Amino acid sequence: MTNVRFQMALSLLAGGTCLAAVADCPHQPSPYAERLASYCRTAPSREIRHELSLPTDSSPDAWAEALGDLWLASDAARRTGRVLLCAAKGQDRRAAAIATAFGDETGACGVLAQFRNVNTHFVNMKPLEVALGKFGAICEERVDIGCFRAVCTADSSPLLVGDFVLRETPVGTRAIVVVPLGDWRLDDHTSREVRFRTGGTSVLAYDATGLPLNVMGPEAGAFSVSVPVGSPAVVTVEPDAVLPKVDRSRVLIGSWRFRSYLWDEEHVREYKDAGMDLSCIAGEKGKDTKVVLDLFEKHGIGCFICRREAYAPMPYWGAWLPAGTMREKNPISDYDAAKAAYVDHPAIWGFTICDEPNALDLPYIGEVVDRLKGHYPGKIMYFDLLPNYGTLAEVGRDKAKSQLGTRTYAEHIDIYMKEVSTDYLSYDFFVYQDPDDRRLVQKMYDNYDVVAKACRRGGRSFWYAPMVNSRRPALWTSANMLRFQAYSAMAYGAEMINWCCWCPGWFTNQVVEANGKRTAQYERVKKVNGEIRRLGETFMRYRNTATHLVGFDGTEWLQNTPLRSKDTVDTGFFRDVCMADGSAAVVGEMVARKDTGARAIFVFSADDPYDVADRTHVLRFRVPGGRVRISGPDGEIRAELDADGIYRVPIHSSGCVMVERFGS
Repeated sequence: MTNVRFQMALSLLAGGTCLAAVADCPHQPSPYAERLASYCRTAPSREIRHELSLPTDSSPDAWAEALGDLWLASDAARRTGRVLLCAAKGQDRRAAAIATAFGDETGACGVLAQFRNVNTHFVNMKPLEVALGKFGAICEERVDIGCFRAVCTADSSPLLVGDFVLRETPVGTRAIVVVPLGDWRLDDHTSREVRFRTGGTSVLAYDATGLPLNVMGPEAGAFSVSVPVGSPAVVTVEPDAVLPKVDRSRVLIGSWRFRSYLWDEEHVREYKDAGMDLSCIAGEKGKDTKVVLDLFEKHGIGCFICRREAYAPMPYWGAWLPAGTMREKNPISDYDAAKAAYVDHPAIWGFTICDEPNALDLPYIGEVVDRLKGHYPGKIMYFDLLPNYGTLAEVGRDKAKSQLGTRTYAEHIDIYMKEVSTDYLSYDFFVYQDPDDRRLVQKMYDNYDVVAKACRRGGRSFWYAPMVNSRRPALWTSANMLRFQAYSAMAYGAEMINWCCWCPGWFTNQVVEANGKRTAQYERVKKVNGEIRRLGETFMRYRNTATHLVGFDGTEWLQNTPLRSKDTVDTGFFRDVCMADGSAAVVGEMVARKDTGARAIFVFSADDPYDVADRTHVLRFRVPGGRVRISGPDGEIRAELDADGIYRVPIHSSGCVMVERFGS
C-alpha cells in the first residue's frame, strides 16, 4: 500500500473532493485521493512526498493500486505546482525507475534536472487496464504527444512513458522518460527495444546515470533505443533546428488582418502605439510585401504571413476547403518545391499555414509542420483551431461534412495534441458574435477548460484569438468586453492575445476602417493592451497550474456545461479566496517558472460579461505566512489587511488582480 509522508505537522486524514486527476473522472474518489486533495488545500508546502512500494506478488489489482496511487500523487503535484519526492521502499530498482517516469525529483540531476513532468502514459498494460481505470488512468497501445509519436516497445510489452518539458519555458528541447516493465510480475533483467518517431532535428538518449545510449535510426522514419527492463532512459529531441526569435517571456499581443492600404509609416506606427507585437498578414496581388515588412522591422513588430508569394511560398489550407483532402490537394512535394522561392526577412516570425482545420487533416498538418520546421529554421508554423461551437460529426453524419470532424470537442483537441508538434495551442472564439445567444459565454468557459487542461498536460503555451470587432453595426465591443475576453483567458493561462480584426476581414466595427481611418475601437484596444502589457511582465514570471470558478452558483454562465462552481478557493498557499459579495470570479492558480518557491493567483471578476452594469467588488483572501505583493493593470495595489488576517482588494467588473506570495 502506498501512502503520503510529509514534512509538516499536518495530517492528510481529512476528507474532501479530490483536486487531482479523479476530479475529472465519474468514479468515486479513493481515500488516498481525498487525503491528497485535503493536503493540497491546507498545506502551504512545496512538496508532495510519496512512498512507493511495489507488490511482491503478481496480482494486477495490487500493481494497479501501486501505480495508480503514484499517478494520483504525480497529477496532484502537477496541478498544484508542487515537487514530487518519492521514496522507493527497500531501495527497489524498479520502483525508483518507475517514480522517475512520474516526475520524481528526489536527487534530480544531470539531463533530467532541467525538465519537469507534464504527464505520464501507460502503454500496453492490458492486464491492468480495468484496475487503473478506477484511478482515472488510461492505457494506450502507443503514445503520440506531438514531438514524439508512436512510442512503444518493439514487442508490445508494457512501458511507462513520462512526458517532460523544460522547466522555465515550453520552447525548445522536449524529453520523454521511458521505463520498460517487461514481465512486470517477475524481476526481469532483459532489455526492450523502445521505438518512436519524431520530426525533431537532434535525438539523444541517456541512461539513469547520465551516460549516452546508442540511438538507432531513423529507419523507415523511426528511431529506437535499447533499454533494460526496470530502468529509465531519458530521450531528448530538439523540435526546431533554430529557436524562433520571438520574446516568449512576455504576453504577446497581436491581431489578424493588416491590409495593403495600411502599409505606410503612419499606420504601422499607430499599430505599434496601440501595444501590438505582431500581425497576421497575407500577401496581396500586385503589392510589394517588403514595404510593410521593412516598416514592421523598423517598429519592432513581427508577423505571421501566408498566401503564396516570395515571403511565404508554401501552400495554404483554408477552412472552406474539402475536409480530409489536404494531403491530396497540397502534397508534401509542393511544400518542398516552394522552399526554393523563399525570401527571408527579419520581420517574419513565422507562417500561417492553415486556418481552423478539420480533425481529418490534422495528422497530415503534423507532417507538414515537421517538414516546414526543417525548411524554415527559426520560424513558427501558426494556425488557429476551431472553437467548440464548430459543428460536430454526429452519429450518422460524415465527419468531412462537419467542421470539427470529431464526435466531441475534447477529441478534436486530443488529436491536435497527438499529431502536431507545435509548442502552443491556439484557437479563436467570438463570444459576442450573437449578443442574444448567451450560451456563448457558457461555451467560452467550457472551451477554456478543455484547452487549458490540454496545454497543461502537454506542456504547451495557450494562445487565444478573441474579437475586438462586432457582428452588428450598432453594437460595439466595449473596453470592458475586451477585458472580459482577455482577462478571462489569462485566468486560464493564455500567453498570447491575437485580436480579430484590425481592419475589415469578417464582421464589422474593426479598429481601422477600409479607408484607413481609426474607429472608436482604436482607443479601447490601445487602453486594454496597455493594461495587459503592464501586468504581463509579472504574469509571465509564473505559469498556470489550475483554474477555479468561484461564485457562479445562481448565475446562468455555467449552465449546459460540466463545470462546477465553488464558494471559495483554497490552494494551501492562498485560502478562502472569493468575492466578498459572492459574485462570480475566475481564479487562476500559478507557480513561479523559475524555482523560487513563489506562488500566485490571477483573479478575474466575471460578473458582467456584457458590460451592463460595471460594479466595484472586493476580493478577499488569506495567506498563511510569507510576503504578499498585489498588482493590477495600473500597477501595484496597497491592500487592506484586517485584524483577522483577511486581505481585501477592490476589483471592478471585468477587472483583474494578481496576488504573489513569497517565502514561507
